[in-house]
Amino acid sequence: MKPVCLVVGAGAGIGGNVARRFAKAGYHACLCRRGGEEGHSRMVEGIENEGGSASGFILNAIGDNSLEARVAAIESDIGEIDAVIYNLGAQIGDRALKDTSCKAFEMGWRLANFGLFRVASAVAECSVRRSMRNFHPREFTSPASSSMVPSMPLMLWGKCLVRIGSGS
Repeated sequence: MKPVCLVVGAGAGIGGNVARRFAKAGYHACLCRRGGEEGHSRMVEGIENEGGSASGFILNAIGDNSLEARVAAIESDIGEIDAVIYNLGAQIGDRALKDTSCKAFEMGWRLANFGLFRVASAVAECSVRRSMRNFHPREFTSPASSSMVPSMPLMLWGKCLVRIGSGS
């Protein structure tokens, strides 16, 4: 069975290219993005045409239980998640504070920070359920979130998950 890499925010840029790199390295890449089903299908087909293994899922990351349900479905139907790339939040853009509404900031926070917390929690729960056997995440990261708010909460959750996964 191949290791599984979950890429949340697998658009045509960073997320899609990271998924392709993991597939080339022998992972089954699970690409999740919010829309553009035709482009998404082309990305999955491209990975498969290059000899990789991939699945694509349309996902509304701010929907109730959407991230948690996707993690559970991947763990059940495809395999244990070995790596997570969380690439959401950049679409909020570079705005000056005076040009950022509370609604826009909250959306960015929900995507970049709260979403990462939800994914990390769901994967950690799966890890605990399988008695922490063979779960050693390499990195939980959100490159987009660091431009919205300080990255300390992300680093803390990543370290928390690594500690849970490594049994220390």
